[in-house]
Amino acid sequence: MEEAFRQPAGTGESPAGGQITVTNVAQLKDALDPKNAGKRIIVSSSGTYRVNSPLRVPDGASLEGEGVMKYDDGLPVEFTTGKTTITGLPTLEGDLLTLGNRSSVRRLILEILEVNTPGVPEDTPKFGNVVAVASGQPGDSVSAAIDECQLINKNPAGAGADGPVGGALLAFTRNPKDDPPHEDAGVTVRVSRSLVEPTGGGPAVFAMNFATGGKVTVELIGNRIRGSLDAVGGLSRPNAVFDATTTIRSRGNLYSGSDGPAWQIIGGSHGPGEESSGASANSASAHSRNDRIKGFQLGIFALGGRRFSSDGGTSSFNVVELDLIQLRLETEGTEAADFLFAGSLSFGPFLAGDENTVRVRVRKTIGSGPRENLYTHSGGFGTGNQLTFDGTLAAFIRSNEKIDPAPPAEFFALS
Repeated sequence: MEEAFRQPAGTGESPAGGQITVTNVAQLKDALDPKNAGKRIIVSSSGTYRVNSPLRVPDGASLEGEGVMKYDDGLPVEFTTGKTTITGLPTLEGDLLTLGNRSSVRRLILEILEVNTPGVPEDTPKFGNVVAVASGQPGDSVSAAIDECQLINKNPAGAGADGPVGGALLAFTRNPKDDPPHEDAGVTVRVSRSLVEPTGGGPAVFAMNFATGGKVTVELIGNRIRGSLDAVGGLSRPNAVFDATTTIRSRGNLYSGSDGPAWQIIGGSHGPGEESSGASANSASAHSRNDRIKGFQLGIFALGGRRFSSDGGTSSFNVVELDLIQLRLETEGTEAADFLFAGSLSFGPFLAGDENTVRVRVRKTIGSGPRENLYTHSGGFGTGNQLTFDGTLAAFIRSNEKIDPAPPAEFFALS
């Protein structure tokens, strides 16, 4: 497995091109015009910023508040002074903030209020995600950073016209409804020292490719994340997705919540409730160092290939890699489990796919004690699906504590 972490790129803290200070919503919207690419935009804490339309940070620009973050045991707790808040009103349609290439956002509270629009069917949500980092065209390359921020979404998870909604952060390559998929596009986002809080029940972080050949990378460093992490290598909606890659690099984060799973890592899948062609030959990887998962019913749920219904196509030849070092799991509740790993899973009497693989390395990790852990090559129909743990069972037991039950010997690469 690849080295899990590398030195992160610059945050764009002091981009060239000048500085703009804003004190009201009109000035904020004007400052976020594309003509201000590369500028440092300071959002004064003396203003009130309530918006009813989506915002976009120009390429190369830095959007900064004046909040001072309090820390406990190295993790952010709350803003104390200089609180600067941008609030998406209930009339907001879409994502609150989209980050342009080489842009960054710092020291801000970003929140979307609960949307309750009379006459709007529940299955057509108008709200979006707090922050979106997404491709803009085929072959695109977008990189952005979030540092010392608080992301709050008070809406539930759902499916919008462009992808998942109700989350705190969405990083993805697009497949627009009326335009070609953004094939071979790349999206990278780094989130550090932030509070990520989807209080309505949506995902804290959702990373995926809707386009063939897409590459999405999310780096999470020193955050307090109150919600789930979802990563999918390739997700068809509705076009088939091939050769796409999603990578999660997580270091020193606390993931807390109640309903599980804390992490859901999927190699390839079709979209739930949709007719699609399936997703094959994709990969998803999660590399964890010194993380903690607390309070969820299920810790980590990993599948190579997944199929929800007979309307969705099969997903084959997908790969998931998990590299878990010094992870601390504290799952809770009835039928709680630290791990649920399967090479493939179908949600009915139909083929999920063939030759899907989940590879796992676990070192110096502490589990929750006796739990309903589940390990299987296939949770459904298909051939050649496989779950494999690195090394031997004896080495696994020596290195880790309180993972009970441990994986049976048949799942280890070495006897």
